[in-house]
This record gives sequence, structure tokens and C-alpha cells, in this order.
Amino acid sequence: MKAPVITITNYCLNHVRYFDWLVTGFGLLQEQGKVDLRFNLPAAKAALKHRYIRWGAKAIAPSLVNKINGAMWWLEGTIDFGGTVSRFVFDVTDHGHAYAEELLPHCHRYFKCQLPDTFPHPQQICKNISRNMPQAAVENAHKVKPAMLGRPLSRALDFRKNIAILRDWECKATQKKSTRILAYFGGDNDPESTSRLKDFQGQYQHPNVKRGSLVRYLRQCGAANIDARLVNSQDPSLIGPELADDDSYAKTVADAAYNLNISGLSLSLPFRFIDSFMVGTSVITDSLGIHWYEPFDSEEVIELGLMGYELNDDVNWHAIEARIHELAHSDDKNDAERSKHLLDRYQRLWSPVALANYVINSCQQAV
Repeated sequence: MKAPVITITNYCLNHVRYFDWLVTGFGLLQEQGKVDLRFNLPAAKAALKHRYIRWGAKAIAPSLVNKINGAMWWLEGTIDFGGTVSRFVFDVTDHGHAYAEELLPHCHRYFKCQLPDTFPHPQQICKNISRNMPQAAVENAHKVKPAMLGRPLSRALDFRKNIAILRDWECKATQKKSTRILAYFGGDNDPESTSRLKDFQGQYQHPNVKRGSLVRYLRQCGAANIDARLVNSQDPSLIGPELADDDSYAKTVADAAYNLNISGLSLSLPFRFIDSFMVGTSVITDSLGIHWYEPFDSEEVIELGLMGYELNDDVNWHAIEARIHELAHSDDKNDAERSKHLLDRYQRLWSPVALANYVINSCQQAV
């Protein structure tokens, strides 16, 4: 049987790094002779595909580059299964309530990296705030499927560079963990108070604030081998050195038994999840309102309870801190077995090839 022909027809130049994972999976399948991968971008966008050309063009004519790119946060493509063509969209925005509404009626599959568990019903951001799904998404809900957020690699869809970076990450996986809990965050401010959430003052507390609270707690809990730091904060006691590059960051994550997360923008799952799984590290997080296309197991993800955008008084800090204390003081005797388990699940479920196969199979089922 002839291999399916995958054609990438359009994508957002500004978010190209978000498509590295999927397109690398397609490329690896092509190397195995299982698919035929092609690009058929609009001419102007094809010329700007290379980031150095795009950066130069932005410096000279930024408005023209913005016009060519368009207001989009997705990748579009087709898969030809021997004459039967399936059209798909791969949506990478953090916001579970935002969709490329004009494309939904015309595609067979719409993959959403941050799909709320409540879809197509409203997404509950916190007790006081919810976001409705657009009508086009509700009407085409049968087409919408969960995806996952893969790590940026070359940030340019450069297959050879992507493979080199991917293998470099994967080879850092270790079953010997020198750090019990890693809590490494950018900052503890509220970046949405004057934009998306300016009309909800007093009705929420931003997840970033909770990140600062947990870094403070971890620094005070008295456990050895804890790495808890913010890069930016008004509290200098919480600030630690910023990791200089991806290599330093990958080694730091790989050395940790647990990587602490608090849900991101609009309760999104950040890169921290795949960063952890691909090096055999578990994720500790607040209660999730978003999942990927397979359920996480109890070794991969440990949920502490509601935090996210909830008001401080609505968070059970006593139970959360008690569980973190338990994990911070846990024995390392099971680290090797757990890491091996996580790496096996990564290869089977979350690797670029696993994601690519999921997209292909789902598209085939849709036509």
C-alpha cells in the first residue's frame, strides 16, 4: 500500500517552534518509509520560512511580515490516504476557549493542544471566572481532539537540527536523581491584571503568585536536595540564577526526581510536562483541567489539589504543603524504577513519533 502523503499547507511563522515536535514525528516516519512528507506553503510564507530571513525582513518591513503571517496560532495540513484526503488543523494557543473558527467547518480533524476537559462546555478558569466555547467549536465538537504540547527543538522546523536536539535531550535521562524537587519558574507577578483579567479584579489570584508561594515554602521546609528559585521577583530571597541555555535546563530537569508545576496561562499545560517525561522525571502539579490524548498515570503526574487562578482562601494550602513535604523527604530507592517507567511511556505515548502516529490515525478515522 502506498504511504500516506502528508502536506503542510500553512502555519504561523511566529509560533513555528510549537510545531517542531509534530513535524519531527512526521519526518521520522518518512525516514522509515511510512509516510511521504511535503510542504506546500504560500509563496511569500515559504520565503520567510527560514528564521534569519524572517528576522531580517521584520527589521526592514515588519508590517509586511505581519500581513504575510496573518493572525494565526495553528498549523494546517492534509493527509492523502490513497485518494481519500483528510484536512487537519493543529492548534497550539494556550487558551482553551480560542479556536480558528473559520477553519472548523472545513477540516476533518481539529487538534487542540490545550483542550479543556469540559469541552464543549465552558472552561472554568476558577470558581468565579468561566470562558464559553465559540459557537463554531460547539457545532463541530466531534472534529475536535486533544493533542499535546511538544518541546521546541530547532525552533525552525529544521529536521536534522531537530533530531540532534531531541537526541541530546533524551540522552540526558538518568535514573539517578540528585535533586528531590525542582521548582524553577520565571516569576511571581500577575501579567494578566491589566489585559485579559482586568475586569475580574478581586475574583482570582494568578497562578504565578502561587509559584512564588511554593518556592518560598520549599526554601523553608528543611529538606536536602531541593532546587527552588524564581528568575524574577520583588522578593529577593526567592531569586536564583537563570539557567543559561537549553542544555543547562535539560540537565537540571533530568537530575530531579520531581518537577513542580502550577497551571499556566488559561490553565494551560506548559513545556514543563514533556521536558520532564523525556528525561524520566515526574511532574507535581495542581489539579488539571486539561489533559492530553492519553490519560497521565499516577507516576507521571501527581496532582496536589486546586490552585491555578483560585483565590488564596479557596486553596487548601495545608494539604498541598503536607504532600509536597512528603515528596521532598521521600526516599530515592524507587527513582530508578519510576524513571524507567516514565521513559517507556514517553516513547510509547508522547515522543514525536507517537504524536505523529496519533494525528495520522485520527485523521484516517475521520474520513
